[in-house]
Amino acid sequence: MKIVNAVFILIFTYFIVVQYNDPDPMMWIVIYAYAAMVCVMAILGRLKKYFIYGGLLIFVVLAGTLFTSMIEWVNAGNQTEIFDEMSKERMYVEETREFFGLVIGIAALVVNGVTIKK
Repeated sequence: MKIVNAVFILIFTYFIVVQYNDPDPMMWIVIYAYAAMVCVMAILGRLKKYFIYGGLLIFVVLAGTLFTSMIEWVNAGNQTEIFDEMSKERMYVEETREFFGLVIGIAALVVNGVTIKK
């Protein structure tokens, strides 16, 4: 499990680094830092369930607010545009990226929630 958490930490650290061009970088830096912190706490054996429950509540609510953007991206028919530059005309692309980042965060929290011993 330590290896899985180490991989999650690397992913969330990368997510934090690439927030420099985001329209709302501080919010996403905090979200990804929280997910990374949960993984660090799990590695150290100091993770408490309330960290997981609180994070899941926030991550799921935020993902729910972005779900319609992800559907819009799917319906747009050009799924490769998720790899394109940000565009004000296609905000659903950026919001879809954020949605998937939250899904990865949710996965990290769920994996740790299932494996936590306390």
